[in-house]
Amino acid sequence: MRSLLASLFRHILGIQFFKERYFAFQKYIFRPYHLFKGVHKDVIYRNSIRLHLNLADWIQQQLYFLGDYEKNEIDYLYSTLKEGDTFIDIGANIGLFSLNAARIVKNTGSIYSFEAFTPNYSTFKKHIEMNTFRNITPEHLAIAGAKGHIEILYNEDYDNVGMASSFLRDFTSKEKVESISLDEYVKQKQLLKLDLIKIDIEGGEYAALTGMKETLRIFRPRILIEINTAALRSSDKSEEELIGLLSEYGYIKTEVLSRNDNSYNAVFVFA
Repeated sequence: MRSLLASLFRHILGIQFFKERYFAFQKYIFRPYHLFKGVHKDVIYRNSIRLHLNLADWIQQQLYFLGDYEKNEIDYLYSTLKEGDTFIDIGANIGLFSLNAARIVKNTGSIYSFEAFTPNYSTFKKHIEMNTFRNITPEHLAIAGAKGHIEILYNEDYDNVGMASSFLRDFTSKEKVESISLDEYVKQKQLLKLDLIKIDIEGGEYAALTGMKETLRIFRPRILIEINTAALRSSDKSEEELIGLLSEYGYIKTEVLSRNDNSYNAVFVFA
């Protein structure tokens, strides 16, 4: 029954009038009544990428009903990356950025993707297999300032696996995962080029940047990063400190791709 309801609402939300009111549906109907708990759907995303979506999740539900998520950011990949490029995805979630990047850079390019939260990593691995991509290297690791271990915390009440973080105040589960600095990882893999890095790790961005100083100095890749003021504050950092660190590395902000209440996604380039 829930699966049929999902199909019905997808048809309804395909009409522009209702599509523009999706977030009202989500706030007052979908989430309060857990309408799609346990519902999974297979879809074709952007005409070529196969996804297996859990409709109880905030991000995956939007992919199913709206057909996209962080559209401006994904479009940026298509306008920036080219065949043969190397892309690093820090905070890969279920793999949306990595899968699109793999499609763009093709077999001569390389994708290195890091996802520390096991449920996300498992779904990401499944998506790689479903799409038979051979140019993605998925890593069940956290990118941090140094090699070691960190705890990933999550609250099931959020219904958003993208909010797994080391800095949650209220959480219902946790797991310990291995961490590594990007500088160390790049040395291990002996990378020879790097064109774009995407970073979205719910407050861990500052620490991750401290561990990639040499990588940025050598390769000078573009950086697409989420700046979430609330998440940074929970990690005892601020937007000003994050931008200041990037400035020390020689980077300047060139554009903001999207903005929400507490966060925005911005592009930084080496100046």
